[in-house]
Amino acid sequence: MAVMEAEAKGFPDLVIKEVPHPLGSASAEQAFQYGGNIAEAIAKSLTEPSSTTESKSHEKEFEPITFDMKMDNPLEFFDRVNEYFYNQKWSDGLPFIPPVPERVKEMLEHTSHSPYESLGEFPPAWANTTVEKVAVNAVMAGCRPNYFPVVLTAVQALLDKRFNLYAIQATTNPVTPLIVVNGPIAKELKMNSKANVFGQGNMANLTIGRAIRLCMLNIGGALPGEMDRATQGQPGKISFCIAENEEDNPWNAHHIEQGFSANESTVSVFGVAGTHNILEQTSTTAQNLLIMIAGSMTPLGINNMTIGGEVLLVFSPEHAKLIEKCGFSKKDVQKFLYDNARVPISQFPEETRKQLLFKRREKWFSNVPEYYSVPVVDYLEDIKILVAGGAGAHTTFMPSFGAASRTVTKLIE
Repeated sequence: MAVMEAEAKGFPDLVIKEVPHPLGSASAEQAFQYGGNIAEAIAKSLTEPSSTTESKSHEKEFEPITFDMKMDNPLEFFDRVNEYFYNQKWSDGLPFIPPVPERVKEMLEHTSHSPYESLGEFPPAWANTTVEKVAVNAVMAGCRPNYFPVVLTAVQALLDKRFNLYAIQATTNPVTPLIVVNGPIAKELKMNSKANVFGQGNMANLTIGRAIRLCMLNIGGALPGEMDRATQGQPGKISFCIAENEEDNPWNAHHIEQGFSANESTVSVFGVAGTHNILEQTSTTAQNLLIMIAGSMTPLGINNMTIGGEVLLVFSPEHAKLIEKCGFSKKDVQKFLYDNARVPISQFPEETRKQLLFKRREKWFSNVPEYYSVPVVDYLEDIKILVAGGAGAHTTFMPSFGAASRTVTKLIE
C-alpha cells in the first residue's frame, strides 16, 4: 500500500521502511526497540547513497482493446466489456452496465456541474475526482440518470475532511460508509425506507450504494488486499444505502436535526463497522426498552469501547413510537443511553487496559477505581439516531470506525 500511495503522490522511487507488525500489542520495551531500529534505518537511507531503488513500481500495465458498440451481437459486447474491466480490476466483481458515452452523457444531464469539475482528491490513491468519473461509475452501478444528484452529493460528503475517508478506505477494520437520504428526493426516487430497508429489492437504494463503492474502488483505488487492507470486510462494502422513514418517525428527521428544512433533501454518510439486530418485544415502557438496547451496545471488542467515536442506532418505527409515547425526546434517549451503555473497568482484561485503553481513552481509564464504568461514547451527542424499517420490534445498532471519522451531511442540489 505504501508503494502504491507513494506513486499516486508522485514519488515512485520513495524509499520505504517497515515497522514490524503488530505494534498495538507491543510492550514498552519492544516499542522502544522498534523505534530505535526504524530511526537507524531512516537515517541510513537519508545519508548514505544507494545505487538501487528500494521501492518497487506498482504501476499497472494493460493493453488497450477496441470495442465496437454497433457490433451485431449486443450480448457479446456486454460480456467482452465486463470481462475486460474485471481483468483490469475496474469492477466490484458483479456484472455491470458498460459506461458507453451516451449513458454517461445522460447521467451528466442531471447536474449543473461541468463534467471536468474537480471535487477533490479521492484517497488513498489521491486521484483527481471529476464529476465525469463519478458519472461513469454511476452508469456501471446501474443507476438511473435521476439518481445522479444523490450519488454526486454522497461523494462530496465522503471527501469532506471530517469524514476522514482516507482512514476508512485503508484500514484493516471492516468499516464502510452508510449512505442515508432524507427529504423529498427519497420519495421522488422511490427509495426504500421501510420493510427490509437494509436488504435487497430496491433499485435506487442498491445502485446508489453500489455507485459509491465503485467510486471508492475505481477513483480511490481501494482494491481489496492492496490499498483496502480490511481483514475480513463486511457485506455493506458492496452496497449500503437507505432512506430514513420520515413518515413513521415520531421525532424530527435526521436532516432537520442538522439544521436543514423538511423541504430540503440531503445525503448523510456514517462510517459503520457492521450491524447488530436488537430484538425486544416485551417492553411497555421506554426505560425497559432502552435498558435492553443499552446492554446491546457494550460488547468489549467494538471500536467505540477502545477508541471512542460515534455510534448509530436505527430504531424501527414501533420502538421509536413507544419511546416517544413515554415522553422521551431524542436528547432524552441519548442521555439515557450515555448513562447506561457503560462497562465497568473491572470487566476489561488487565492486559488490554494497560496496552491499549490507557493510550486511546485515557480520561476513562487513568487513575480511576475498578468499579468505575466506561461509556460507549465520550459525549452523548455521539449517539446518532435514525428511524427506518417496517413493522416489527427491532432496532439496529451500528458501532463505528471510532473517533477518527465523523458523520457528514450535505444538501443535494
